[in-house]
Amino acid sequence: MAQGRSYALFLGCNAPVRTLHYDVATRAVLERLGVHVVDLDGFACCGYPLEAADHLTAVIMAARNIALAEAQGLDVLAICSACSGTLLRARHALLHDERLRTEVNAHLRKEHLEFRGTAEVEHLLRFLHEDIGTERLRSLVTRPLTGWRVAVHYGCHYLKPSEVVGGGDDPEVPHTVDELVALTGATSVPYAERQLCCGGGVLGYREADSHALIAKKLDSVVAAGADALEVHCAFCAVMYDGNQKAAERAAGKAWNVPVLVYPQLLGLAMGIDPDDLGFKHNRVRAKELLARLEGVSAAR
Repeated sequence: MAQGRSYALFLGCNAPVRTLHYDVATRAVLERLGVHVVDLDGFACCGYPLEAADHLTAVIMAARNIALAEAQGLDVLAICSACSGTLLRARHALLHDERLRTEVNAHLRKEHLEFRGTAEVEHLLRFLHEDIGTERLRSLVTRPLTGWRVAVHYGCHYLKPSEVVGGGDDPEVPHTVDELVALTGATSVPYAERQLCCGGGVLGYREADSHALIAKKLDSVVAAGADALEVHCAFCAVMYDGNQKAAERAAGKAWNVPVLVYPQLLGLAMGIDPDDLGFKHNRVRAKELLARLEGVSAAR
């Protein structure tokens, strides 16, 4: 991918409904960066929920989305790690398996579509780190988040599987999102359960286990003295922000940890108003954190 182009913005299923702040903040930041995104009619589920039950159908769903972007000559910019991972895995499989590609395209032809492999797929944060670059992002910071202590949640799909996702980061000892957090002026805080899954994969059939994973993560975040948890996956945001109260009830304790998607952190540091970054849609309010910023009301 390269700057100066238009991209098909892939929101997935959660961002437009359950994590609207991710959608709002992403658009605000990309507009400030001069990056043009297109909302394609027909974009649908990435296929992730079906991978374990019906792999072929999941690949067809992913390929259909990529084919829609290819038909418009656009690369895909995804904001959800589960979505970007699913699209990347499907693209990799289709490029390396002619028989699978033929079978999938037979289904896509019913909609006059074809997967050709011409569209790239990239996660928003990889785009920011590798295409925009940390130096340019740092130069746009006008309101550094000095004194903010932020725990980074990498999640399961952002850097794995590394042979498909690629890039220079180490999935076992990652650092690139920490660099993105640091350029905002905030401090990335190490904590014991940094690599722990959000529990989203088991939410639908073992809710108690998913709540236990949330509890383990947030206990660790609080113990490390973090002010907030950073996420860059819509599903992870659903778990830690949307389900935090349910996990609190299950655990019999209260964490009250604000969960911020990365574009909210970056947008604040760039001087964008919190209202334009979707803070009113965060379930766990960050009003005390926002009150530390000059000119920002604590009443949000």
